[in-house]
Amino acid sequence: MIDWPAFSHLLRKLAHCLPAACKLLLVTLLATTSMNAMAAPAKISGILVTGGNVGSAYRFSPDNSRVVFIADKDIDGATGLYSVAAGGGAITKLAGSSVAGRNVAADFVISPDGTTVLFLGDLSTDGVDDLYRVPIGGGVVSRMTDSIGVNGEVREFRVNATSARAVFTANKANAGVTELYSAPIGPVVGGPIANLSGPLVLGGDVSSFEISPDGATVVFIADKTTDGTSELYSVPVGGGTVTLLSGAMVAGGGVDDFAISPDSSRVVFVANKTNSAVRELYSAPLQGGAAINLSGVLVTNGNVANYRISPNSAAVVFRADKSTDGLVQLYSVPIGGGAISTVSSMLAVTGSGVNNFLITPNSARVVYRAEGETAGVSELYSVAITGGSTSNLSGVLVSGGNVSSDFKISPDSTWVVFRADKTTDGVHELFSVGITGSGLNRLSGTLVVDGDVWFEYVISPDSKRVVFTADKTTDEVFELFSVPITGGNPVNISGPLVAGADVEDLIISSDSARVLFRADKSTDGKLELYRTQIAGEPLALDIDGDDRVLATTDMLLLTRWHLGIRGSALIAGAVSAGGTRRTVSDIESYIEALSALAAP
Repeated sequence: MIDWPAFSHLLRKLAHCLPAACKLLLVTLLATTSMNAMAAPAKISGILVTGGNVGSAYRFSPDNSRVVFIADKDIDGATGLYSVAAGGGAITKLAGSSVAGRNVAADFVISPDGTTVLFLGDLSTDGVDDLYRVPIGGGVVSRMTDSIGVNGEVREFRVNATSARAVFTANKANAGVTELYSAPIGPVVGGPIANLSGPLVLGGDVSSFEISPDGATVVFIADKTTDGTSELYSVPVGGGTVTLLSGAMVAGGGVDDFAISPDSSRVVFVANKTNSAVRELYSAPLQGGAAINLSGVLVTNGNVANYRISPNSAAVVFRADKSTDGLVQLYSVPIGGGAISTVSSMLAVTGSGVNNFLITPNSARVVYRAEGETAGVSELYSVAITGGSTSNLSGVLVSGGNVSSDFKISPDSTWVVFRADKTTDGVHELFSVGITGSGLNRLSGTLVVDGDVWFEYVISPDSKRVVFTADKTTDEVFELFSVPITGGNPVNISGPLVAGADVEDLIISSDSARVLFRADKSTDGKLELYRTQIAGEPLALDIDGDDRVLATTDMLLLTRWHLGIRGSALIAGAVSAGGTRRTVSDIESYIEALSALAAP
C-alpha cells in the first residue's frame, strides 16, 4: 500500500523543479492524496433470486482478474457457477441447471493457468455427480466422464500443476468399486481417459490420492492387492506402471495418510506397517524404492499422531508419544532418514503435550502450541526446526486464558498471528508477535463488552496486513476489519450491516490488494459476495477501476493524458482486463475529474 504522507511530501518537493507539464501531473496526484474517505465495499454477486445465497466456495483467478463463485442465483435451490471481472461488471453464468434440485456441487477448481473451471454437479442425471469443465469467461460446458461408464458418480478430483489433466475417483465403470482416473482438460475434451489405479482385488477401492507438486505423478491409497489392507502407490499422471511405495505390510496393518514433498522427490506416510497396533512414520522415493522408518523406536503403546514436511523438502516434523506413553512431543528428522531431534523442549508439566504445530515457510523454525509450563494452559512457542532454545511467543496469560489452535505464520516467516484470551478470560483477541518472541502487538484493538475475534482471519500474501472478523463494536455482530500486522488501528472494511447481519468468511487476492467476503450485509439471511480494498481506502489513482494502482496501467494512462494523448491512443494496451473503466470516454472523464481537484 502507498504511504500517503511520505508520498505527498515527495510530490511537493518534485513539483518545484520540473517542467510545467510534469508539474501539472504531480499536482493532480498530490490533490488525489487528500481523498482519504473510506471506500464502500462493492457487491459483485449481482441480484439473487428470493431465497438465493452465495455459497462458501468463491475465489480469485490466479491472475486476480476474475472472481468465480457458486450460488443459487437464478433459481432457489438450484446452485450454479458464475464468473465476474474482479473489478465488477456483467456476471457470466458458467454452468447450472434450470431445474430445482439439479446443482453444481459445493466447490470447484480453477486450473493453475487460469483458463478453465472444473466442477462436479448432477447437471446430467439427478443425484449423480459428474465432472465438468468450462472456460472461465464462459462457453461450452463439457462433461469429462462420458467414456468410462454410467454406473456411479465422481467422488472427488484434482487438477495437476501444468493444467493439462484432471485426476478423479469414480465408481463409473463399476458401481461398487471406486477407481482412479486421469483425463485431459483441453482445449478439446474427449481424449482418452486413463485408469490410474489398475486392477483392484475383489472388494478393493481407492480411498485417497494427491498429485505431486510438479504435476507429473499421482500418489494414492488403495486396498489394491488385499481387501482391507490399504497400501500406498504412485503412477504417472497420464497413466502407466503402478508402483508400490509402502512395501510389505503386516497382517491387519495399513497406510493411514501421506504427503508428497514440495520438491516432488519423496512421499512421507503413516502406517501400521510392522505392528497393526502401532502408527509409525515412513519416507519413500516418489518413483519407488525402500521405505525408511523416520520415527524410530517408540515406547510401548506409543504412536505417531501427525506430521508436516518442511517447505524446502529437507525435514519432517512429527508429533508422537515416542518416549513416554501419552506424552505427545515434537520431533524433527531428515526426510531421507537420520538422527531424530526433540523439538518441543518446553514441556515441563507432567502429562502435558504438544497440541499442534506449523513450520515456517522458510523452513527455519517450528511454531507449536502446548501445555508447556502450566497444566491446562495452552501457550505458543517457537524453536529452530532442529531443536534448541525455545521462545514463549504468547507471553503471560490471564488466569484461565489459553492460545487458540488456529495460529498462523506470515508468508515471509517473520510474524506469528494468534488468538487468545490473553488479558481477559473468555475474551478472544488477536495478536501478532515476531517469530522469535519480540514485538508483541494486540491487533484487534478495543472490543465491545462480550466481543470476540472470530476464527475467520487471514494474513495477506505480502505479510503486511491481517484481515479478521469480530464483534468489535456491537456484541454478536461480526464485521470485517483490516490492520497492519505490526499493529495499529483496525479499520472496518465491511461497511454498515443491516440488523442481524454478519460477515461469514473472506479471502485475500494473491496480490494483497483486494478482499472478497460473504455477508448478509444488505438483507438479513441473504448471503451475497462483496469486494473491497484491503485497507478500505479509495484508490483515487486507480484510473481503470480495477482496485489496483499499477505503473503499467494507471500511471501510464495519467502520463499519456498529461502529454496530450487522447482517444484510442490513450488507452491502447494500458487498461486492465478487470477494470470497471475501460472505454476512452470513461477514462478521460475520470482523469478530467482528478485534474479538476488541482484547479485553483
